[in-house]
Amino acid sequence: MLEEYLALIQEAGFTKMPKGWTKKSVKKAGTTIGKDVGEKPTGKGYFEKCVEKMKGKIDNPEGYCASMKDYAHGSTHWRGKGKSEKQAKKDAKAHPMKKLHEQSTKGIEIVEGSVKSKSDIEEAAKLEVKLRHNHGTSLSQSRLYILNNIKHNKAAHLLFAKQGDEFIGFAFTVVIMERGTTKALIPIATLASLYVDPKQQRTGTGKALVEGVKGWVKSKGIKILKVGTDADEGNEAHKFYRSVGFKPVTLYYKMKL
Repeated sequence: MLEEYLALIQEAGFTKMPKGWTKKSVKKAGTTIGKDVGEKPTGKGYFEKCVEKMKGKIDNPEGYCASMKDYAHGSTHWRGKGKSEKQAKKDAKAHPMKKLHEQSTKGIEIVEGSVKSKSDIEEAAKLEVKLRHNHGTSLSQSRLYILNNIKHNKAAHLLFAKQGDEFIGFAFTVVIMERGTTKALIPIATLASLYVDPKQQRTGTGKALVEGVKGWVKSKGIKILKVGTDADEGNEAHKFYRSVGFKPVTLYYKMKL
């Protein structure tokens, strides 16, 4: 059973601890379950026994049990794939929580796209048209918008949400150079587009996409992620962005007469 889950678990690396989890609670739970199944969290058979015990009791037993082993070992080297323990500990420090995506139990998968893939760009353009249907945006306009952002910015990133074979959302992020407080140019990430199918809203899909974006931005060493919206204050978009950690910034101009 372990082999069946390892590939899936290793594909999803997230830096944020799931809500309600702490290192202390994970360690404590790991020890408690270890006593019940007769195997310490560092033991070779712990993962399989833990998953078997927790199956049906929580939504994501594989991710939960894997996290307990991560903390027990102090790294992810037990997951294998040829990594040395030294390198695995270094990775674990950079990404303290690796688990199956929280939406996996709902059949929703977050997958990386490629800004070099024509098919990925086309899929994002189609979703962008759905996102901006009230603005009358055409497919060619959307495609050009994405391509221009890829061409003229320092870096770009695509992330998709899928349910089965259907794309139900995406996030398109670019890195631009702006002047910081010292007037020196610094890289800033901008969430240029975020779309979630209306039928999938309020399921955590949008939040999951933002978390994926944050992970990519952090991996680039960038400290700021911003997003703009033309929606009125109090609109659902504003509420959503606040709920996932964005803080409003007001900019205005004045002159003395």
